Amino acid sequence: MGAQRTAIVTVTPTDAAPQAITVVQFGVQSSVDEIQKDAISLYPNPITEDFRVNGINGIASLKLFDLNGRLLLAKQITNNESVSISTLHKGIYILKLITQEGAAERKIIKE
Repeated sequence: MGAQRTAIVTVTPTDAAPQAITVVQFGVQSSVDEIQKDAISLYPNPITEDFRVNGINGIASLKLFDLNGRLLLAKQITNNESVSISTLHKGIYILKLITQEGAAERKIIKE
């Protein structure tokens, strides 16, 4: 895991007392061991309507990007949960998964 970072932000409104807000960003490992990458599988690929990710322990954060880096889908998933991409156009997309063990990235094809 990466280091946790904490910051205190002070917001000073015009007609009120200043407010201090503590912001905590939890560290995330930036990559997954090769063994871990092999443990995570995505099927089917190519995809027509929906897909599943297998090999997740607990809850994972899933993010789907187009090739220009635009975020198209973000959700929390569990092992073998169905994820629909039926509204997306045919093409190639980048899937990023963040789990407690680390992160993985896969290219997927929508037919």
